Amino acid sequence: MLNSGRSRIALMNLFSLADLMKTSLTLFTLLFVISLILVHTSGNKIFAANDTFNANGQIGSLVLGMPPSTNTVNMSSVDKFVLSGYWKLVTENGKIADFTSEFYTGHVNGANNHTHELTNLRVQDDKPLQLNSDGSTQISGLTDVKTNGKNAWNDVPTTISISKGRTISIDIADNETQRHFMDQPIYGIVKDLTIMNIPSNDTMLNSNMTNKTGSLNTTIPERLPPQSINGSNVPKI
Repeated sequence: MLNSGRSRIALMNLFSLADLMKTSLTLFTLLFVISLILVHTSGNKIFAANDTFNANGQIGSLVLGMPPSTNTVNMSSVDKFVLSGYWKLVTENGKIADFTSEFYTGHVNGANNHTHELTNLRVQDDKPLQLNSDGSTQISGLTDVKTNGKNAWNDVPTTISISKGRTISIDIADNETQRHFMDQPIYGIVKDLTIMNIPSNDTMLNSNMTNKTGSLNTTIPERLPPQSINGSNVPKI
């Protein structure tokens, strides 16, 4: 009888221990799920804060003198036009505070070189601008395009794309600029990208670019013939 009572007590203790382990496992699972929710929520807060950022870099692109419908290109004979300059973008609370891009362009043989400036970027919808967690964003709006410092085309649809905090492309509407840029995007690099209003440990998104020169050494002439990239004349300005 004594042994039977001890066995019954031991069995009850065993069941109690199993219940305790089951309860502990349930609590651990619940805490783990809550921690995942908190991490996801905090991640969303950081993402939402990326509506204020500054970026700048260099323009370095090549435009080929050919129609957009061309399927085959002879690189030895096609006209080539070099673009070199800088760009700067400043946003604040999801809105454009400043955008400027100025670049020198001309034929690779050095003839008919001139400058362009993109200014006054306006976004037409009310959707706030956001920088994605990987450093990418796309902005569509209108810009004014200058040639040799004077207005050439106004209210030109323009799309600016920053990819992974490393590269930029500027796509300017072809028809609104008299096919001046041959319907080809202008490419460049991101030298610096700074995110504001997020925890101090994450204030800088490094573009991993080793080229950290302070300014371009390109000498831009004050006045050059208003010649189109593709050889045709731009409007008299």
